[in-house]
Amino acid sequence: MRVFISSYAKGWKRAQDVQKALEKKGVRWMDAQHASDDGLGLDYVKIQGELSSCDAYITFMNDDLASSLSADAELDYAISCDIPVVAIRFHAGDTCMGGHPFGNRLLAMDKVTLFDISAGASLKNLAKFLDDFVEKCRSSTDGSSAVPESRKPEKPYDGDEPHIFISYSHKDMQKVFEIICELQKNGFRVWYDEGIDPASEWDENIAGHINKCSYFIAFLSANYVASQNCRDEVSYARDLGKERLLVYLEDTKLPAGMAMRLMRLQAIHKYKYKTSAEFYEKLFSAKGINVTGN
Repeated sequence: MRVFISSYAKGWKRAQDVQKALEKKGVRWMDAQHASDDGLGLDYVKIQGELSSCDAYITFMNDDLASSLSADAELDYAISCDIPVVAIRFHAGDTCMGGHPFGNRLLAMDKVTLFDISAGASLKNLAKFLDDFVEKCRSSTDGSSAVPESRKPEKPYDGDEPHIFISYSHKDMQKVFEIICELQKNGFRVWYDEGIDPASEWDENIAGHINKCSYFIAFLSANYVASQNCRDEVSYARDLGKERLLVYLEDTKLPAGMAMRLMRLQAIHKYKYKTSAEFYEKLFSAKGINVTGN
């Protein structure tokens, strides 16, 4: 097993304790400093590459992490890649997970769990806990997050004509890909993040495509709200004055600040429609979307 360990300035000692506990059990580990081994600061492309190849991600439930943008980005990327996440809590009452203010909400997700030292868990049992949790995640994967080849969209649009930017959580991939397929079949030009060159800078690439798009659709869900990357995308589209549409995949409670910023946007609540035909009729007639079709 190979794990990626979140590290942060105030918690370096705790991170070292975790590293030592895993080494004693023969578990290989990686962190941001070792991934960025050129001495020139953090290299987020290398960090994402190392993280995506690990079996699990370890972060910390610690309110000191609330100001750690790097820890937040690591956690969000791990969740978007469907990597099992173990959050270690040393002190009762800590609620922030990996720089993310919605730590307790994230614990309700599949493939995210708590190793609570404040409640008596011991680091000497961490390796066994990790092994059992990762195996449980693997065995519980029933294909619901996988998209059959027959249901995958066509390649993302790559041109200069008006087109749609799709903003979504990877955990909702199957639901969103079905909708992308229908958009494409009905002549709409669509870009989604399967069109990113793996060697490129992810943030810069996403920002460039939002700049380039004529229409922005955000597929909202609890997974979307929990993703810092998703929230950054919709905020950036707002700052650029892009025509935006919100599609609620499920009944979703937005944080107050996010709700305030999005309250004036047109929205479609997909889960309220009795039939797919009714939903797609509403989607295809949304204000402004017609410019992105043939």
